[in-house]
Amino acid sequence: MAEIARVAGMSVGHIYHYFENKEAIITAIVENDVSRIQDIIALHHNASDIVDSMVNDIDFEAECMNRDNTALQVEILAEAGRNPKVAELARAADELLCEEFRGLVRRCGSDENLEVRTELVTALFEGLMFRSLRRPDMDFNALMPYLKGMMRLLLTNQVPPEPETRKTRP
Repeated sequence: MAEIARVAGMSVGHIYHYFENKEAIITAIVENDVSRIQDIIALHHNASDIVDSMVNDIDFEAECMNRDNTALQVEILAEAGRNPKVAELARAADELLCEEFRGLVRRCGSDENLEVRTELVTALFEGLMFRSLRRPDMDFNALMPYLKGMMRLLLTNQVPPEPETRKTRP
């Protein structure tokens, strides 16, 4: 709450003038995030080439390098670990966004491995978001060509097949 108050520029008590409790604050934050991400997904749905739109319009720095937003997401996930109501809210928001994102990925090409590809794209962005807290000096410009390449592979299902034989360790 202290962090939220600091970012909002008001006292903790003043925040509770607008919200009934901490769960109501978290609900408002999650609903705002869901709405923002749905708007991004809708923009890509309307693109003539969805893959190019998603790959070339990655606003990674704005999304993943916003330390305040990332820290807030970590706090919400931590609260979800303690509070079943917040856990259900986070799970429902994730499922809604993943379902909408799956629809976008489906329009990029094959339905093959759709769930896996959706999860990997989501994990890629969430992981880099959290890495940015540990590595604020990370050179995201250097990562971008690789991120775009990975996105293109995952969206178009152009992942090379697994080798037929695997070597086992003795």
